[in-house]
Amino acid sequence: MKHKIRYKKSRNTLKSIYDDIKKLFDIDRFYAVLFDNRTDELHFPYVVVGNEELDWKTRKHNLELLPDLVISKKEPLLIEDNFHNELKKLGVQYWPDNSSPFSWMGIPMIIPESQTIGVLIFENMHSTKAFGKDAIIKISKISKQVTTVIVHTEILERKIRLMESVNKFGSELTSKIQSNESDILELIYNRATEIMDTNNMYIALYHPQPSMPDDFKNNIINGKITFEIMYVEESGKSIKKDMEPRNVTKGKYGRTEEIIISQKPILIKSKEDSDIWYKMEGHEDFLGETFSSWIGVPIISNQNVLGVIAAYHKQKEYLYDEDDLTALEMMANYSAVAIDNVRLYNKIDNELAEKLEQLTALNNIGVQITSERNLKHIVTSIVIEANKLLGADFSELYIYDPDEKRFGMNIRFDQHTGMISNAEIDSFTIDIATQQHPLFIEKMNNENSLYDKLSQKSITSRAGIPLRCKKRTVGVVNIYYFNSHKFTENEKELAIALTSQAAVAIDNARLLKQTEDIQAEKYASRFMNSIQIVSGEFAHKLTNFVGTSPTWIRHIEDTIRNSSIEKEVSTHLNKINKSIDNLCNFADKYQDVIKTIETRNEKEWIHLKTVIDDIVNRILEDVDNKQIDYNLKIENKEIEIYSYKDHLIHTLMDITKNAVDAIQNKGNIEIKCTLASSQDKNMVFIEITDSGSGIPKDGVARIFEAFYSTKVDKGGIGLGLYLSKMRLDFMGGTMKVQSEENKGTTFIIQLPCESGFLRAKKSIKRGIKMNKLSVLVVDDQEQWLDMAIDLLQGYFNVDTASNYDEAIKKIEIKKPPYNVLISDIRLNEGDPKNTQGIAIAEYLNDQGLGSLTKLIFWTAYESYETAIKATKLNAIQYFPKSIKGNDEKKFILMT
Repeated sequence: MKHKIRYKKSRNTLKSIYDDIKKLFDIDRFYAVLFDNRTDELHFPYVVVGNEELDWKTRKHNLELLPDLVISKKEPLLIEDNFHNELKKLGVQYWPDNSSPFSWMGIPMIIPESQTIGVLIFENMHSTKAFGKDAIIKISKISKQVTTVIVHTEILERKIRLMESVNKFGSELTSKIQSNESDILELIYNRATEIMDTNNMYIALYHPQPSMPDDFKNNIINGKITFEIMYVEESGKSIKKDMEPRNVTKGKYGRTEEIIISQKPILIKSKEDSDIWYKMEGHEDFLGETFSSWIGVPIISNQNVLGVIAAYHKQKEYLYDEDDLTALEMMANYSAVAIDNVRLYNKIDNELAEKLEQLTALNNIGVQITSERNLKHIVTSIVIEANKLLGADFSELYIYDPDEKRFGMNIRFDQHTGMISNAEIDSFTIDIATQQHPLFIEKMNNENSLYDKLSQKSITSRAGIPLRCKKRTVGVVNIYYFNSHKFTENEKELAIALTSQAAVAIDNARLLKQTEDIQAEKYASRFMNSIQIVSGEFAHKLTNFVGTSPTWIRHIEDTIRNSSIEKEVSTHLNKINKSIDNLCNFADKYQDVIKTIETRNEKEWIHLKTVIDDIVNRILEDVDNKQIDYNLKIENKEIEIYSYKDHLIHTLMDITKNAVDAIQNKGNIEIKCTLASSQDKNMVFIEITDSGSGIPKDGVARIFEAFYSTKVDKGGIGLGLYLSKMRLDFMGGTMKVQSEENKGTTFIIQLPCESGFLRAKKSIKRGIKMNKLSVLVVDDQEQWLDMAIDLLQGYFNVDTASNYDEAIKKIEIKKPPYNVLISDIRLNEGDPKNTQGIAIAEYLNDQGLGSLTKLIFWTAYESYETAIKATKLNAIQYFPKSIKGNDEKKFILMT
């Protein structure tokens, strides 16, 4: 592998760690070794001899040398005295020079997969500086922390390099028209070599057999596989080889055939996984041996697999990971577009000039959209360029989510006005997305005639092309002509090629966003875990240290009690005691900061009165020397909000404690909860008022700043209200304060409650009644139909049916279609297959209404197993019939 891993950030980490360690031990020579399993190379990011920092060159891994032994053994090694005799016993040589250290210690850096990523080496030349066995224990703990930081740093750095290489590859591929497929394949190999081990790699193309069409549904392919590029590692070198084409034999499929059939990538990380794969029925080993690492991705264009990119290694495990897979998939996507363009280019004959111009435009579009990462910019570029390329009057693009079976972002471009606006979806677009095939209509008849409201003109010709990538429809492009237009085969090919590029660009944008989100969450979680561990240790040690200080202070006081300087010294000792208390308090608050940042609780229903009463009672129980009256005024005792309970409890607890602290001897605390609406948003207001000492005028503006406190003389450190504000921000709320010195303080908390049932109920009454949605409820038992009417009447237009035939009749005559269908799965006891409810939903899909009518199955508890049969029908939810209390709220919200 030709690329070199960089360790600039890791060097800074190692330098910092070394500075700390040398405070514990005398060290004559220290160096850190980082082992790259992909290249078998040792890197030396940080070396110190005496006080001088040195640069050592990278070298190959050599099991005959002492540092390399620690890497392979994965165990700490300490050699003291009889150094050369010990080396003979171990069968290794000292490195890097001819020195004879008295003490030599190597501590491996090991990640959770039991892989050694490096070793920390410590040397001393004299017996007076011997490390001892205790050093191994201490340094091993430090090594674990260093390993975590370095791994996270290098993973992030590597991900950045991967994306840079992939983007560079995409730019190179689309910056000019590629003249032949071999140039594209060589470029794939060269760029892949920069980011992963390609000593063993091949790129194969698949050629279907026209006389024997493939049957992908039954996992049968009949074509030929040609290995256009093949590199094999021999004697440590990657040698280019020629490999004979392979005719696919039914029932004997290697991984290449498996990828072609499934159109999905394969990632094998270990020898064990590889052996398991080959033991599966129908899997064949064509190269005579299994491999320890294997990665392969399909090159897919317009639902057809053009070929496979694969790399492997015979001995090394965990050589490839999910980041490699993502990078290789993106390269394959780019390659598919380029290969398609080459094949289209090669078909040019009599219409060479016109087609060449169109192909250049198509290539320019590819450059534009593949270099873009913003989804909205990609969509806008596609719809404009599609309109220009095909000479249409206007065009539309709809983003489609195949998992949710619904449309999202949409854009329309008018060639005559140059205006960009939102498009309006119609049944034609829905059919293109669901049927997954392009449709070109040269003349609209009376039955499907179309009138464009914006231009106020009739449409004569139109086309709809699905954006397909990896067997999934990710969008639809519509092209419109006011005058009659005949679609040539060349235009159809251009339209399909354009939508293939568009699908790849959209899929890559989504894939990149998903990868970034997942990795960001992963790194954030690991980073916060590391911080929490370190901060916990810091707080623990700090508390232990300062906890012993009062004892020593008392000893000093006893010693000097009869001295003439007793009063002066006692004053200073009291100050020390107070500082220590503040330090302990700060350590506790520091832990609170970490917990607040790290907390990722789920939302839940919170009954405000219960929570507030519990908090106040707990606080007042601990107040012995004050007379405090507490009063709760709540507009509706059943107020519930849907939010983060732990955050709310901690916030109310801190503010209420402050209220108690502000009251000297006697006073009152009042908490008031009210509901209010503002700009169609429902809010809960919580006001906490005390009759205490109040806040100085100059302190009100700074009260929520970190480390600002009005109680410094009482040990306050200024983090409580800062944390409360942070929690409320996370919950989508706000907090204000009103205070007058010596008269009291009021904190006003504002929280959204639009997610709660009260908000939902008001929304239903206010909004849905203006334009009621229609619901069809189907059940063979009258009691359930009556219950549905009781729950939904007044919010929706409710129709009912007691069997399949009655339901179908109502669906057929309902214009527009029902918004929601609620159906039992088993409509009568005489239905042995329990499928009549499912059959109604299938009828909706067959009529093209599946995306317009949302589906809910409700069933008795004992019928849950039959509900599984409906999973392919995109039901919103399976809901039990025994609806009571809060379930009733959820049912109305769901509908």
